[in-house]
Formats: sequence, structure tokens, C-alpha cells
Amino acid sequence: MSSFKSVIGIIGVFLSLPSLAQNVLIQSESAFGKLTIFADHAASSETFYHNGKEIHVEEIGYTHNQIDSIRLNINYDCFLAFEDNTNEGIRDTMLLQIGKRYTKFYSAKLHLADSLLQFCKGKGLGNVLKNAIPIFVNDVYYIDIATKELSFVCRLATEDFEYIEKLPDISWNISDEMKVICGYNCYKATGSFRGREYEAWYTEDIPAPVGPWKLSGLPGAILEARDTEGLCSFEAKSVQLNKSIMERTDYQYFKISRSQYNSMIQKYFDAPLRFQSMHLSKAPGTSITPPPNEKPLRKVTTLEKY
Repeated sequence: MSSFKSVIGIIGVFLSLPSLAQNVLIQSESAFGKLTIFADHAASSETFYHNGKEIHVEEIGYTHNQIDSIRLNINYDCFLAFEDNTNEGIRDTMLLQIGKRYTKFYSAKLHLADSLLQFCKGKGLGNVLKNAIPIFVNDVYYIDIATKELSFVCRLATEDFEYIEKLPDISWNISDEMKVICGYNCYKATGSFRGREYEAWYTEDIPAPVGPWKLSGLPGAILEARDTEGLCSFEAKSVQLNKSIMERTDYQYFKISRSQYNSMIQKYFDAPLRFQSMHLSKAPGTSITPPPNEKPLRKVTTLEKY
């Protein structure tokens, strides 16, 4: 399974912390096929096994609030390069939900996990979680289409964080060049965003100024985008009509700024266990003793230079 580990402020941070993180993404082979569950794991009567070890899972301890009605879903194949070798990187599938007022951009795995979690709530998770592999999942981007206000939420170690910012206008240069993506006629546009140059393809057949990550502001939905250095890409693989609700998970977030988040994630990459030992507010009684000479994680490219 491909997962985004250590992704800075774009696609999501997947931190491997199965024994300490309160929320984990669990992928399981069971009688129901391959399932993914987003669950709290701590002392509980529910159990599953990983590598022969018994692991307990508590009942679901959070709620979802409806914030919008979804009109359309776009699934993107996404790539983000590593800093030390930009020919290599991390790939995953991301989901853009387009509502009347908001967009929500997050991991398709997390979307599946949320759906299955609601289905399984109160029904017992033992069979579903047998032979499961826990993986920590984070980042979600909510954008108010009208005001261009973005709310970014994530979890680092066991603490939840949020920063809110106003997205700057991107001065797009639109050309007559056209190609077809997912059956839609798309036009090419180029523009700069926070220190990097982007090429985007948008369709006026979806007349909403939306797109993946923080890229937006064209006369239609962006179905493909990449930076000119080849460090990241977003390629739509499916566009689906949808008449469900858009939800936001109800957590108590620590309010921070974008610069504070970027500083925190760099500290995590430099010394992950040391960082985790300092951010365990939702794991009372748990402690981590970092090694004296901790090795840094492999970093991915920071797309926002400022």
C-alpha cells in the first residue's frame, strides 16, 4: 500500500505511530474483503492482532458535523518529490469534494476510513480489525469557495492543529491550448503560487473556481496541475456526480499559524521521536524516550517557499 509519509503542507502527513497515536488508519483483510477503518486505539474490549500481538481498540470517540452538500467528487493521482532525490517521491490518491459553498481535499483512504467507521460504529470491530495494519493519517483542507478562506487541520503525534488563512489570488495566464481529461475539454493556464510556477488544465464544463490542494481561481475546475520543476503533480482520474453530505470531524484544535505549522513539521522530520515525546496530550500516561542521536526522516519538497 502506498501512503504519504512525511508530506509537508500539501497532501497529508502519514506518521507511523501505531502504539501511541490515538487515531489510526487501519487496513484489514477480512471476510468482508479489504477494509479500512479510522479508529481510536487504547484500552478496550475490542481487540485485533498485528504480527501476532494483541492490540485493543476503543469505541469511536468523535463526531462529524455536516457543513455542506456535495455536488461532485474528483479523484486525483498525486505525486510529491523527495528533497534529496527529486526523481523519486511519494504517490497517493486524493479526493476533492465540491459542495455548494466548500471544497474538501483529503486522502481517499481517509474518506474510505470515515465511511467504514460510521458503518461499523456500535457493531463491534473485532472481525473487521483482525490482522490489521495501523497507519497514522492526518491533513484535510477545507476552502470556502466564495471567501477563499482555507482551514487546514491535521494531527501531529496525538494533538490536533488548525490554521486558517486567506488564499492569495493566483494571476493565471490562460492559453488556447486544449486537451481532454476524463472526458472534459480542458484549457491550459500557467501561474505562480508562493514561489513556484504551475501549469494547470481546467474545464469550463465544471464552472467552479476550484482545484486540488490550494490551487484555484480559474473559470472552471482544475483537473490537472504540476509545477514546472517536476516536484509535484495532480492528475484527475475520475469525476463523479455525488449527492451526499460534506462532513467535518469535531475535534478540539490547537490554533496555530501556517508558519508555526511549517516549523513544527520540520522539527518532526529532524527528530520524530523527540517531537512525539513533546506532543502526547491525548495519550495520558504514555511517554517516549528519544535516542540521544536520533536520525532525521527523509523529507519531501516544501512547495510553499514563503
